[in-house]
Amino acid sequence: MFEGLTPEQIALIAASLGMPKLLIKLLDVIQQGTGTISEPYFIRKKAEALADGKTYEIEKLTEKFVESQKLLPSIEYKDGQLSIPNKSENDLTLQQRYKKRFEYQQARKQINVENVTANAVEELLSDPEIENLSNDEPIDPDWTARFFETVENVSEEQMQQLWGKVLAGEVKRPKSFSLRTLETLKNISSAEAEIFVKFCNVSVKTISACFVPNFDNFKSLQSNYSISYSDCLLMEEIGLLQIKQNSLIIFGSLNKDKKVYLFYAKNLFVITAKEEIPNADIKAIHFTKVGEELLGLVNINFDKEVANWILTPFLDGKFHVEKTSNFMKKVDASTTLTISNLEVFS
Repeated sequence: MFEGLTPEQIALIAASLGMPKLLIKLLDVIQQGTGTISEPYFIRKKAEALADGKTYEIEKLTEKFVESQKLLPSIEYKDGQLSIPNKSENDLTLQQRYKKRFEYQQARKQINVENVTANAVEELLSDPEIENLSNDEPIDPDWTARFFETVENVSEEQMQQLWGKVLAGEVKRPKSFSLRTLETLKNISSAEAEIFVKFCNVSVKTISACFVPNFDNFKSLQSNYSISYSDCLLMEEIGLLQIKQNSLIIFGSLNKDKKVYLFYAKNLFVITAKEEIPNADIKAIHFTKVGEELLGLVNINFDKEVANWILTPFLDGKFHVEKTSNFMKKVDASTTLTISNLEVFS
């Protein structure tokens, strides 16, 4: 659709169509991955798109299902016996049966792709900053091919929404999701995804790590958040978490006035030592690289009870804890934090 065009030319097209640049970029990626762009649910409201999409899906699959019944002979069950009549001259040939089955499968795959890409569009359009966002870095063609090969077989609605978020996230910031992450997500069930979300809801980030606190060997996680050791083992088997005996987040010894930064649910906690602390390490369950990438898809709502639990090691009077809400600045080891409008947290 936009092959060979410069970012400036794409920007002009976006402006002339009244579309955000990232939406134009998403349409381009969809065309690269599928060869075409289907009827634009892009220009309809979400409720209308979903309603029309469901109607289309039901009609299309019903049509294919009815046709597929021709593949089957008239099987009868009577008196505990199956009766399968002999093949008649009117039965479909092997080639015809294959064609019907193939058409049904392709219709199912097309619906899956359309649902995922519609979710990606809605994910982009729901971003309040969409008009101001722009990223001209292209998406790796191998990534695009792998993505669409995978989502054509994703039929579960919750997982289609998740894959839509992946596509939207990659359009916003290429290289956000590795091929390894796509392969891992491909093999995750909706039930396993729900377990992963439980870990995400009590997750914490530092400048260099992402983890779930585990102060008391799953006692609090089990009783307060319904997270068991077997859940953790399952997430480790999938490749999202890493559990090791005596696994720690290392803060080491802290001098007086030394600061530690923790991020939870888009909030930043600035923790200042009031005195010298010989050991401020935290026992923790670590997210893998794949787990960290998928964590970014989960919308974590701030919960003060969870925050208090996360801050357990720092609420013993030896630290001063302050919080700033909706802190979204990207921070790395070379960034100097400038914090203002902090409130004392207790």
